[in-house]
Amino acid sequence: MRGQNCQKHAEQGDASSHSHALKKTQRSATGYLSPVPCPLSPVSCPLSPVSCFPFPIPRSPFPAPSPPHPTSDYPPALHIVRIALIINPRAGSGRAALVAQRLETLLKDLGCQPVAAFVHPRERDTTTASTRAALEGAHAVAIVGGDGTLHHSLPELLHARVPVYHVPLGTENLFARALRTHHTRDLAQAATRLHTLARTHAYQHLDVLQLTSGEHRCAAAIMCTVGPDASVVHRLARVRTGAISHASYIAPALREAFAPHLPSLTVIADGVQLASSEPGWLVVANLPHYARGINPCRNARATDAQLDVAFFPARSAASVLAWYARCAARMQLDADSSLPGARAARARSVTISASAPIIAQADGDAIAGLGSTLTISVLPGVLPVLADADMVL
Repeated sequence: MRGQNCQKHAEQGDASSHSHALKKTQRSATGYLSPVPCPLSPVSCPLSPVSCFPFPIPRSPFPAPSPPHPTSDYPPALHIVRIALIINPRAGSGRAALVAQRLETLLKDLGCQPVAAFVHPRERDTTTASTRAALEGAHAVAIVGGDGTLHHSLPELLHARVPVYHVPLGTENLFARALRTHHTRDLAQAATRLHTLARTHAYQHLDVLQLTSGEHRCAAAIMCTVGPDASVVHRLARVRTGAISHASYIAPALREAFAPHLPSLTVIADGVQLASSEPGWLVVANLPHYARGINPCRNARATDAQLDVAFFPARSAASVLAWYARCAARMQLDADSSLPGARAARARSVTISASAPIIAQADGDAIAGLGSTLTISVLPGVLPVLADADMVL
């Protein structure tokens, strides 16, 4: 009997060793776990000029940051780090190319191997090919541009599953605010942090919004809104020819004030009705940040597998401006209380219906070609980002 028990334990030990060895063989040469082959590829559709692709996306193959794994389960620190640079040349008032060139030099001085790719929203095929080539074999990717550059690159980022770092050169840089990189104006400091996080495999996984309207689908990393703010974004998109600034929004905002877009919406969040054929402003957020620090969903988290939903009833431009002011005042007072009259919820899926085609914006970009029904759902943990494990995102 004793001999049988010894043999049994020996067999179990062999099985455990074989399992551990198998896990090691699954690691790629880069040190990461080999990603699950993704059969999805970006496709063009009228929903968005650059960010449409089929869903669902398989869950990220990277190990979750919490609960922590034993130290021995992590790959060793990298000696040579390959970093893809996704650059929007018209970001930063046209300074992005120069900034990227300087960043590339700094990364080379740190021993990295940077590979650059330029994104041109109007040249989808060329952009996709160059982006995918840069991401091939990369340990990390730096987005050199604004929130729109990230939004345009989402299909390739989700396909490659390479941890993302944001070098902010946009108008609001909301994604960089979430990653705490918005204040990094010192490129040397940014390069050092990027290199350190990538070399030590410091990353977390963020949720992503999936937008579905009829046959068309696209993704967003920050938020999606329906109402006057989305209409302003659409007005600007129709006349935009190059880089923009805060001043670019003044004329479209004034036009919107005289003829506000306030559709009657029916909003259902996980089966709970927030509005029934009622005009207003709707915000579905994955991150807490919004333009000019208004932050209508200030408690949103991109790691909780839920969407923060807020509906603000409004029948005029003045009432919408009043909501903006109240949201901004709440941020100034650092108050956690909800706003009286607003309707809020947390949900995994939100359905929006209107009597006319819905005008929406996602991550600050106009989403064209929507029908009268829009469903927004959460894709948990599909976007790896470079961030310390203790950072709250």
